[in-house]
Amino acid sequence: MISDEAKKRWLAKACGISPKINHYEMHPLTIGKVNQSSKSFFGWEYIADSKLEEGPSIAFEKSNEIILDFGEHIVGYFNFDIELIGTSAGGPLRLKFIFGEIPSEIAEPFDPYTGSLSRAWLQDEIITLEHIPQKVTLKRRYAFQYVKIIVEAISFDYQIKFKNIKCDCVTSADPHIEKYLLKTLPTDLQIYDEVSLRTLKNTMFETFEDGPKRDKRLWLGDFALLAGTNYLTFNNIDLVKKCLYLFASQIKDDGRMPACVYTKPAVHTGTEYIVDFAIKFGYFLLEYFEAANDLETVNDLWDAAFRQAEIILDNIDGDGQFINKNDWWIFVDWCPELNKDCALQAIIIFNLKKLIKLGELLNKDNELEILNTAVKKISAYSINKYYDKELGLFISGSERQISWASQIWMTAAEVFDANQSKIILNNLFYTAETVKPVTPFIYHYTLEVLFKCEMKDKALELLQEYWGGMISKGANTFWEVYDSSNPKFSPYGNYLINSYCHSWSSTPAYFFRKYFN
Repeated sequence: MISDEAKKRWLAKACGISPKINHYEMHPLTIGKVNQSSKSFFGWEYIADSKLEEGPSIAFEKSNEIILDFGEHIVGYFNFDIELIGTSAGGPLRLKFIFGEIPSEIAEPFDPYTGSLSRAWLQDEIITLEHIPQKVTLKRRYAFQYVKIIVEAISFDYQIKFKNIKCDCVTSADPHIEKYLLKTLPTDLQIYDEVSLRTLKNTMFETFEDGPKRDKRLWLGDFALLAGTNYLTFNNIDLVKKCLYLFASQIKDDGRMPACVYTKPAVHTGTEYIVDFAIKFGYFLLEYFEAANDLETVNDLWDAAFRQAEIILDNIDGDGQFINKNDWWIFVDWCPELNKDCALQAIIIFNLKKLIKLGELLNKDNELEILNTAVKKISAYSINKYYDKELGLFISGSERQISWASQIWMTAAEVFDANQSKIILNNLFYTAETVKPVTPFIYHYTLEVLFKCEMKDKALELLQEYWGGMISKGANTFWEVYDSSNPKFSPYGNYLINSYCHSWSSTPAYFFRKYFN
């Protein structure tokens, strides 16, 4: 078990690292409208009516609402000066603000709300001003490109003027992403790189955030993706180190690592424990060591990583199968049709092998014996149970489902050699009836195994098809989910609550630097 003393010490180390928050100003570029469009992926498009000068002055004399476009996705604090047109204000002013990462959020009413997550994540706010003129800063940190301002109530005896409309943008990354662009890439791929860097920049704050609009917290599962991209771009090592200590400090009494960590108002966790997230902690430490060469930190956190493996191994039966006797959450992907049995076995093998590499660095001989024995047993069971020799593919579940997730994770886990893995991948892409992923999360690991199996052309084809698909639909940051056949797909029952700047989708920049440069 992990002692309370260890967790307190880890929390102190995490809290002792304070990332520098960089500030920069962004101003709206145009004023316009949002119209329905059959050509737009989500059914709405922004149309600019006129350009704006920096720090624009906008009078509300003939209209009760305006829509502004800041030109790109930004994260920060919206502020403005408001002035009086007239002699005096005979009554208070009531304003409504709606912020959107995509035009649909500006155009479609939020209510009645049908999503499964809190309605409060949707970005709207009403304020009442009793005194004019004054400077106004909205307290909430917003993630947006578009903002609609509505005058909901005003006295008959005056009008108003907005001046110096801007956003105080914040990030713990270097805001000047142009310095990090990979100029050796072809021109079309440089756009992917820019969008990747902007996505990562906008999700880096006091920790790495899943998304700056929704889930403003540190999530465990996709940490390797955003940290790996960070190592090769902004290289904010301290931010990664802080997050690793935060995860470890919040381990539950039974040793399980929580799926997410909050830092406000004080450090605490959510209720979620996700099997395939927690087992990855050793992998995170290994990648951190390879990037930072910080043996002291990975040695300090070894017990936290090994405990995650122990919990998994306690749920492996005598044959080598994971038995979810506690009904823990298993994620893998948001695809609702996905059978996760095979993929989970592979994820366990993959991460135990990463933990073995870390243990070898740290000379953890006793633990290595346990881990190596477990990997052999789980691998043998998984091949026998899930691999269909006639198909040359892994199947999962009673219906013998063929999914990308099963093939990708078994290939990543290296249960077969590189040649056989390449055959499996080719078989996958030539099989018509397969269950595809819906998130950049699985597409990332798909590209990773393709590159490692020297299938670079196929990897590039998928990158352009998937991430390029988002760009062709208007994205200037990459999205949480993307299904080209279902524009309004949402794991949460309402596509407006989806995150349209999500850290796990930022990895094209990683691939360009690791495999193209």
